[in-house]
Amino acid sequence: MRAEAAERGLSVAKKPDSHDICFIPDGDTRGWLAEQIDLQQGPIVDPEGEQLGEHDGAQAFTVGQRRGMKLGRPAPDGKPRFVLEIRPKENTVVAGPQELLEVDFITGIRLSWAK
Repeated sequence: MRAEAAERGLSVAKKPDSHDICFIPDGDTRGWLAEQIDLQQGPIVDPEGEQLGEHDGAQAFTVGQRRGMKLGRPAPDGKPRFVLEIRPKENTVVAGPQELLEVDFITGIRLSWAK
């Protein structure tokens, strides 16, 4: 993804990766969230809806995240799973292969381009 951003001349191509929320000094995002909001257990499912495991709060996940799901078993192909989608109304996290994170199109209204 960095290479594609560089090819397109986007300044974020050289931006360092962010691994956590900068204003949480000890890096314990889940702990901080638990102090702020009511985290509730819910399912982690694959794209077809099969339950893979449970989470302690969907709010503690971000799309593209690979670590921290604690599913206890590898994917059938042995490749890592990534958070593909977070469904807050259902308190559900969808996990699957990295390929499903690829974006083919973006839909929006009132576009504003900035450099």
